Amino acid sequence: MESAQSSVFTMLHTMWGLITVALIVLLSYRATLPVEVNQASTDEPAQQRIQDKHELGRITERSRLTGGIIALTVLSGTLLLVNVGLTIYSRSVGNF
Repeated sequence: MESAQSSVFTMLHTMWGLITVALIVLLSYRATLPVEVNQASTDEPAQQRIQDKHELGRITERSRLTGGIIALTVLSGTLLLVNVGLTIYSRSVGNF
């Protein structure tokens, strides 16, 4: 029974670690994306459309990343609470 409990703890801690690393990577990548907005207006409408497309692309990519970041944050927090709860329970009861 002890080895089964140990493997469950190892699996949960490993899952939490991998998800947290993925979350950190996504947050770091999002932080490197440029956020400056070019306020300089150009006289040429074609140049303005190109700038607008680039800005829209940056906004779209940041919003796509936000959904994944929220999901990974919830999952990481849930696994952390499960890990802490199981650790406290196993130490107080002995096994489960």
